[in-house]
Amino acid sequence: MLRSQNSVKQAPAAIDHRLGSNLKLLERMLLPRLPRYLGHYKLGRGLQIQLLRCGLSALVIGCSLSGCTKFASSGASTAPDPVTPSITSTASTASTAVGSKNSSPQGTPLSTEALLQESWAAYKQRFIQADGRVIDWESNARTVSEGQAYALLRAVFIDDPATFEQTLRWAEDNLRRDGSSQVDSLWAWKWGQRPDGTWGVIDGNFASDADIDAATALILASRRWGRPDYEALAQEKLSDIWEFSTLVLPALAPQASPRYLLPGPLQAFQPSPGKVYLNPSYFAPYAFRLFAQVDPDRDWMALVESSYSVLGQTKALSPQGLPGDWIVLEMASQQLEQASPRSSLNSRYGFDAYRVWWRVALDASWFDEPRADQFLSEHLVFLKSLWQ
Repeated sequence: MLRSQNSVKQAPAAIDHRLGSNLKLLERMLLPRLPRYLGHYKLGRGLQIQLLRCGLSALVIGCSLSGCTKFASSGASTAPDPVTPSITSTASTASTAVGSKNSSPQGTPLSTEALLQESWAAYKQRFIQADGRVIDWESNARTVSEGQAYALLRAVFIDDPATFEQTLRWAEDNLRRDGSSQVDSLWAWKWGQRPDGTWGVIDGNFASDADIDAATALILASRRWGRPDYEALAQEKLSDIWEFSTLVLPALAPQASPRYLLPGPLQAFQPSPGKVYLNPSYFAPYAFRLFAQVDPDRDWMALVESSYSVLGQTKALSPQGLPGDWIVLEMASQQLEQASPRSSLNSRYGFDAYRVWWRVALDASWFDEPRADQFLSEHLVFLKSLWQ
């Protein structure tokens, strides 16, 4: 099968792949929720940009607005049902906060729906090929699994089943780890041009955040568009995430045996015997609760507990209380430590760690989790001091 390689479009020179075209969306939808965590400060454009850099990205805004998250399960569930986001009430609040700053060329204020559609159209034009491949222009036009998964989430939030299907098909056709020693339904994390000029998988390891986001998008899409095949695929991926990307450690009395989310295959993330790397920005408690609804035979709520346990400990590793991109779990004591300065995976607060904010915020928004509110309040103190 000839897989897309030479049909990539030229990227506009000024595009920042991390920010895309979502600044308008951020300005319009973030303001109503910020006072809850940051206090009542005047929020200028510069602050809005800083917030974006800290990871309160347009993705979390899309989640809040989607109106598509029909979480209630028809059967018994170990996860509580969240308050379903309402696009009407959220949009009304946002319009009050923003007023007429975002307007069409004719001067008429754009509606929330119009802004979301505009943002999605620009994102598709810049980053998604006609065949569904999501391109990272900053890194030699490569594709990474998380980019495919983010596009799936955005497609279901904006109600674009055609793009969802194209993006999913490309990933399933090109990123499946069929050639690896372990055949599973997870996606190889990196695809692009090889040294010999051919295009294909460059690194066959999976990245669990992408597979978690993909499974979440599949579950939401199955409910929004009445596609039971999407939920069946999600359940296949959940089985493999559970088997290959979680780790159970011995119980430390009086606790039960904790289960941790690994960032990928165990053998790829062990800096030394008895230690393992964790990535706080991969923890998705809202997704684990959703998984518990569709996969009650596995204890996904155990990952909710370990996620908050690890996140709570990250404050002690940073003078500013910020989470690091990577941390090390000492398996015997189950204590955290910073990664070695000599390691390529480090514990600084960077572009990985900034995703912690929106992942935790989703658990607060969708499931009213008090630990999420507490974490955001306590760990944003340093950033809040910079913005005063």
